[in-house]
Amino acid sequence: MIDVGSTIIGSALLGTGHLTIGMQITCWVLGALSLVVNLGLKKIPLDYFKLERMPDLESDSKDDKV
Repeated sequence: MIDVGSTIIGSALLGTGHLTIGMQITCWVLGALSLVVNLGLKKIPLDYFKLERMPDLESDSKDDKV
C-alpha cells in the first residue's frame, strides 16, 4: 500500500504520499526490530507474570474485585 501511494490513483485512494529512501529504510528496520523483540519476548517464562490469586470472573461473588 505504501508503494502504491506514490502513484496518482494510489495517492487519491489511500491518502498516502511518496516515501524517501531514508523513510523506507526506517520502516524496514522498525519492522525487522519488532520481529526480533517478539522472538525475545517469547523466551520469557510465564511464571514471572503469575498473580497470587487469579480472579474468578465466572461467579457472581462480590468478594472478587477486578
